[in-house]
Amino acid sequence: MGLRLYFGESYVKVRPLCIELCAPHVTSHQRTDKDGRTVTDWYIGQNLRAHEENGKFYVEHPNLDAPLHPHINEGTIGMITMVETIPIAHDRETGVYQHPKFKNICAWVTKTISAGKEALLIRIESKRPRIEEVRELYMLIRTGKIRPVESFEEEQDGVTKADLQQTIILLEEKIDNLTITISSTAGKLKHVIRTIKERGWWRSTRWVRGTLTSIRDEIKHIYLPKEKRDRRTQ
Repeated sequence: MGLRLYFGESYVKVRPLCIELCAPHVTSHQRTDKDGRTVTDWYIGQNLRAHEENGKFYVEHPNLDAPLHPHINEGTIGMITMVETIPIAHDRETGVYQHPKFKNICAWVTKTISAGKEALLIRIESKRPRIEEVRELYMLIRTGKIRPVESFEEEQDGVTKADLQQTIILLEEKIDNLTITISSTAGKLKHVIRTIKERGWWRSTRWVRGTLTSIRDEIKHIYLPKEKRDRRTQ
């Protein structure tokens, strides 16, 4: 089990050239690493090592049932994280879980391989400083007494790549057919206009009506998007 207790942001001071931990009972020792760089080791009291990662300081905690170090208390803890891999004795739904009372305690449950067998990987992050609340959520998941608020096992929405490609092919065919229809209709309308100009309206009324009826029948299957239909009727 990997259990980390992160110090609150108020205990981390950012200096021009370094980051310092300013929690109670902190001591620091400088040493030179194998590359010749000066490294600062941070300790709580004399024996609890504090680690720095991405601008945050944390200490390792043995397990969920162990008491806090004498120099660590809930007031200094800003966040708790836990990572645990457990064998799958009974199937558990993968997804995002939340503590029933505290929404800022969440767990991500996924499947992994451990020692050659399928297992559950449980990652918990708590913005509250109490380890017992992390333990509550962990045990609810492990005993199967809670369901995820967001499941990773739902059927996937959307379309597959093959379906999308088939849709594109069908749309291209529709565009080709529409292009032919529009071209034919445009030719007929030009002929109607030319006929009216040459013969006059009264002498060509019957023929014009027949031609327009033919055009209507050709284009009646064309549906415009709603916003374009609304614009056309305004």
